[in-house]
Amino acid sequence: MDARAPEILIIGAGAAGLAAADELARHGIPALVLEARSRPFGRVDTVHHTAWPVAIERGAEFLHGNAEMSLSLAREVRGRLETVPDEHCWLENGRVRKPQDMGSLLKEAVAREPRRPRDRSLAEVFAAMTLARRKRLEPARLFVEGYHAADIAEVSAKWLAAASGAGGDEEQHRAVEGYQAVLGVLHARLAPQVRLNTTVTRITWRRGRVRLDLRSTDSGAPTAGREGRACIVTVPLGVLQAGTIAFAPKPPWTPALRKLEMGAVQKMTLLFRDRFWLEAPAWAGRKHVPDFWHAHGLPFPTWWTMAPREEPVLAGWVGGPAAQALRGRNEAEIIDRALSSLSSMLGLRRSTIVASLVAPYHHDWTPSAAAPMPTSASAASPRKRRWRGRSRTR
Repeated sequence: MDARAPEILIIGAGAAGLAAADELARHGIPALVLEARSRPFGRVDTVHHTAWPVAIERGAEFLHGNAEMSLSLAREVRGRLETVPDEHCWLENGRVRKPQDMGSLLKEAVAREPRRPRDRSLAEVFAAMTLARRKRLEPARLFVEGYHAADIAEVSAKWLAAASGAGGDEEQHRAVEGYQAVLGVLHARLAPQVRLNTTVTRITWRRGRVRLDLRSTDSGAPTAGREGRACIVTVPLGVLQAGTIAFAPKPPWTPALRKLEMGAVQKMTLLFRDRFWLEAPAWAGRKHVPDFWHAHGLPFPTWWTMAPREEPVLAGWVGGPAAQALRGRNEAEIIDRALSSLSSMLGLRRSTIVASLVAPYHHDWTPSAAAPMPTSASAASPRKRRWRGRSRTR
């Protein structure tokens, strides 16, 4: 590989960019990967902290289903790939409600959409239902806003019908050493071909030839451009929509950008002194505590444990419009809302939860927060509510 004169230029060192470079390498085709940030891996963002018993996943955490390439990479990582239990429950004011299969309810809600001549949003689908049916299928809306991180007023009902009909994941896994270690296998093979802190400002192209104008992300100063035979663009949708990279001429797919949306997500990971939730009223009379918890109408309506490991760590998740609603609030307020959500779900006093809290990690993945890199996460005494630092969004 001669990174000084690559045939293929790849923009973005996330999972897609690294995988593309690795596939080209398998066919003996030189490539150069250009990444604007100071680290690779994109939305895979693992933090290791000596005080934490698990790797902290600020971004992607689970390997869903039987994705052959991901599982193959994971097997190359030192450490274990664990199968995550998949028992879900619904909670309301400390009581376990009857389980609701959100995926099946969504399939029912959009079952007739493929036969309709015109696409419509899921909000339109719900608006056309009777009140009783809308209430019964309400968990489908929560599934779309949570799992798909989508606004039901924007998401395509036809697309949801196709996605829900594709079949569920047989299993989901977690890399014990962290998701970043999985992509690290690719990065280790490609390190000489990956250039960080390099921002692409313009792509000038014609068939069989491309030139990239570059600048240093750190200083903002222009650097020497690069030329290649082709270019693979793997940057986030928001970067393309913002026009951060100029194209000359504009590619034929440019108009399609206006019809695409990136889902909004806020993620919270909390370290506690003990697994206080095992004594919650919600589990009274139950032999086993489920691994995933859901609730209606809370700031953080979904939580999960680190099962199969028995560690005092919980992860909270909110997607769609509810995640956008938290954007711009200070981190202490967002942490407060996460703790209040747990209190409401589990039927425990908030003070009990706060007394056990050791450290929080919050990360904002809303699309409009896509630019800056995060700082180190907050960690301080929850009793004093002086959260050291503030996780910047991206």
